[in-house]
Amino acid sequence: MLNGLTSVAFCNRTVEEIVHASALAELRAIEISSAHHLAPEDTLRAAEIGALIREAGLTATSYATDFTLGDSDSAVFEWYCRAAVSFGAPCVRIRCDGMPSAKIDAARETFLVNEAKKILATAEDYGLSVALELCASTLCDDGDRTRVFLSRVGCERLGVAFRVDRARSNEYNYDNLCELAPYLKGIYFSTTDANGSHYSLKAGFAMNEELVRILCERGVDCPVYLEYVPEEDFSRLAEEAKTLKELFDNQKTISMPDLTEDAVVYLVEDKYQIIFVTKEEGCAWVRIGSVTYRDSVNGCVSHKKKVHRLTVPAVLLDREKAYTIGFRRVLSREPYKFETGIRQEKTYAFRPPNDAGALRIAMIGDSHGAYDMAAEMARRAGEIDLLILNGDIPDCSATEDDLLGCAKISSRVSGGRIPVVYVRGNHDTRGDAAPLLSEYVGTDDGRSYYTFRTGSLFGIVLDYGEDKQDDHPAYGGLADYEGFRARQMAFLDRILEEGIYEEYEHVIALCHVGPDWQQDRVFSAEWMARLSAICPDVFLVAHAHLVKLDPPREGTCDYPPLTFPTVTGTRPEGVRGTQTSQLPPRFIGTVADLHENGVTIEFLDNKGESHGKYELPRRPLGGQIF
Repeated sequence: MLNGLTSVAFCNRTVEEIVHASALAELRAIEISSAHHLAPEDTLRAAEIGALIREAGLTATSYATDFTLGDSDSAVFEWYCRAAVSFGAPCVRIRCDGMPSAKIDAARETFLVNEAKKILATAEDYGLSVALELCASTLCDDGDRTRVFLSRVGCERLGVAFRVDRARSNEYNYDNLCELAPYLKGIYFSTTDANGSHYSLKAGFAMNEELVRILCERGVDCPVYLEYVPEEDFSRLAEEAKTLKELFDNQKTISMPDLTEDAVVYLVEDKYQIIFVTKEEGCAWVRIGSVTYRDSVNGCVSHKKKVHRLTVPAVLLDREKAYTIGFRRVLSREPYKFETGIRQEKTYAFRPPNDAGALRIAMIGDSHGAYDMAAEMARRAGEIDLLILNGDIPDCSATEDDLLGCAKISSRVSGGRIPVVYVRGNHDTRGDAAPLLSEYVGTDDGRSYYTFRTGSLFGIVLDYGEDKQDDHPAYGGLADYEGFRARQMAFLDRILEEGIYEEYEHVIALCHVGPDWQQDRVFSAEWMARLSAICPDVFLVAHAHLVKLDPPREGTCDYPPLTFPTVTGTRPEGVRGTQTSQLPPRFIGTVADLHENGVTIEFLDNKGESHGKYELPRRPLGGQIF
């Protein structure tokens, strides 16, 4: 793209002054104004200006005219064409009549279409293109309406001169640019706001940078101009030109050397939380299709973070099947002045679960830092739709490197390409970094218990916390899980009351600690009574370092019946710190196939060997709390 200046910016300066200043500012393109610098009938002056532009090493790209479509006589349009050809500009910029698009009726629009066809026939004779200004209170005051008008005219020579409408929101302008990108003949960056106040181009850098990103992403190649630079800022043209150049230089991207592990797409409720961690602090974003989500707080983009969490609608990512994560270091951030590093981006293909029908799930838990061996088990399961990390993925939460455990194992299994559900384990609560864990994994506003839904599946994630009483000496008075578990009883009550799970073909419940390991039997009975009323297809747990299937069972005098089967489905062997550390290295996990007849459970190890396979029938309807 050619960075340039429209001479309208300095209507009180001569063309010679403007051309000279543009060359010194290292701009490359120039648009000459008919209202201030070149009358259309003065072809001799036009030739002089053309020679002046070429001698300065600039390119004449446009002739900004005061011709108005619908109000000016189309016969005089030829004057403008002759002048444009005389100084070497390939495009003539015009305006549409001064009537808002909402007030233009069908007859008036048809008249304007015919007028446009007349002047385009003249433009074709001279080998020129025509740019309609996108301007308030005209036919071209809305991107969608302008696009419809252009399609009715049906001539590739007719395009749009895009200018930001500063009276409208940033999102409105982004949408307009996306809509009109295929028709752009030029884009104009102003240092004047809707009230006529002046400011440096730096002040609007973030919004302008997003506009440039849209241009670059769509492969648009048109001149870009500085426009309406205040007269008193003529001496600052070089500074503004440098900022304009930075807007495009900053679009140069590299792969992400600051990325520690691949992004993880956590599934929470009906949204995805895309989380990634960088080596240095900076600002981050996620782009899905034409929508960009920024890591921000109340509109202010965060820049002092290494852990980046961006929540996106699951329906959008499921539809687009791809997302791009981005990061940039912020070297300094001062009022009205900042310095950033180069953009880093990485794009991932994404495969959402089926909307209906079979789902294949791999569950890993209790890897205790043996990431490669556990990940190999999940890879042996073939193409899976969902990865469940059922706690104790690292051996503890002592350091940030431990907190990266879920990202490490997810990178090895999915590489950011499928959704992941996280369940906290008791070892995850131990260590100096444990209170920070919720920043690194998918949670519901920090709560590690939540529901999720995808395709034909409704899931319930529970968190028992530690596996001992809060007053156990091992916790040093730093455990507060009794009240935490009580809040989950209210959470289960809400699930029962709302009954949304009954709308899904399959229901599963997840918890790191199973019903037979829960030390608080009174509390556990309350939990299990509620789960029995929901009656999931299966309850998937870990913690015990063994693999087994427990069928539904009758209740006792102090414990309710379990209406659902329980699968304890992870067994690490030869892993330091576990009770089976003396055995040869091996990891057994669970593969669950959800299908129309129920659920197939298989215990699979990292060599692809099966350790048992079971068929579970479809879940019966739930009932009352026992």
